[in-house]
Amino acid sequence: IVDDQKEQFDMSYLMIVEDNALAAELMRRHCKKLDDRPVEIFNSAFKAQSRLDIGLPDLAFLDVNLGSHTSFDVARRLVEHDIPTFFITSYSAESLVRLGATPDLLEIRTLPKESMYAELRAILERQETKKPPH
Repeated sequence: IVDDQKEQFDMSYLMIVEDNALAAELMRRHCKKLDDRPVEIFNSAFKAQSRLDIGLPDLAFLDVNLGSHTSFDVARRLVEHDIPTFFITSYSAESLVRLGATPDLLEIRTLPKESMYAELRAILERQETKKPPH
């Protein structure tokens, strides 16, 4: 990475990990209405992990089921760094365990897809009050 690119990656951002392009774009648009930080979308856990190697997000929204994989490894890494992380899912805790979630991941708040946008607004508004002034 050249210095100009590294500076670009040093800025704060919101992370969305979602393999459904339409859902990801709708979520990005909703975030942009409520927050001025860049929103980065990743359609696989591998791509999200690669981005985490460069810099951590301020906040992350993860779809649990990413086709043949889950976002659990990404979630675990985010939680280790105290990044506010949310699963976007309709899965119950029991279903998450069946998919391979460990007890530490069951503490991550889940946002039901049905009420996701209302929840998203509340989360971003709460975080806005915690941001230091520019």
